[in-house]
Amino acid sequence: MIRFNFFSPVLIFILSLCPISSFAQTQKIETVKPKIMAVIPHDETAFTQGLLYQNGFLFESTGMYGASSFRKVSASNGQILKQINLESKYFGEGLAWTPQGFYLLTWKSGILFQVDTAKNKFNIVTRYKGEGWGLSSQHKNLLMSNGSDTLYFLGPDFKVFKKISVRLGQKPVSRLNEIEWVGDFIFANLWYETEILRIDARSGRVVQILDCSELVRMEKPKNLDCVLNGIAYREDKNTLVLTGKYWRHYYEVGMPPLASSPASRP
Repeated sequence: MIRFNFFSPVLIFILSLCPISSFAQTQKIETVKPKIMAVIPHDETAFTQGLLYQNGFLFESTGMYGASSFRKVSASNGQILKQINLESKYFGEGLAWTPQGFYLLTWKSGILFQVDTAKNKFNIVTRYKGEGWGLSSQHKNLLMSNGSDTLYFLGPDFKVFKKISVRLGQKPVSRLNEIEWVGDFIFANLWYETEILRIDARSGRVVQILDCSELVRMEKPKNLDCVLNGIAYREDKNTLVLTGKYWRHYYEVGMPPLASSPASRP
């Protein structure tokens, strides 16, 4: 997301006073650094909002008024194979796929679109209150974030049937942005952070932190908006593909092993 652009330097300073990784150490939460398996070119004009891997391709949604889009991208060389642009009045957000098709959130419009890839257009399927940030899926269900500490599970009828509050120790974690639902876990970007949280999808507890600070340093961000954002799971290789807003690359990294299962934790 992009938020409070005028105040971004002040906001960054405030957030840096209590980094996630430092707090995690006091809570004895496992922190790991992702192992890079491949580096793939990424369109550095893309304000990345959602990212997923499906049927051999990467699919990406981008934001900003007048620049929001749905894209099909080569997973091997980053070439944009198809692009459908949203009307300039919409600010595109998270992206997900179910057997019924691709779905794309909007930031402030309160509209969930289904992407008609055959006719190159977006169809309104439902409306929601508040902001839309991240979107992911598992089978026919969707998972949505809105910038708070709460994640919402939606059924095929787009109605919320469950919600969880994300906690790091006893501390609620807000600014949950792009999300990826992988089995019993949810991977989540945090707006303006260099870490990705691995969350128990049943309880909302953070069970692992991926320290992606080295990826951020490799990208050499041009400005404060070039933040880590974009998580796609490749089931065929059991890897994650990560990127960021206006980044020059996608990074395919190994799925980090988990020291112990959520069930074994108190």
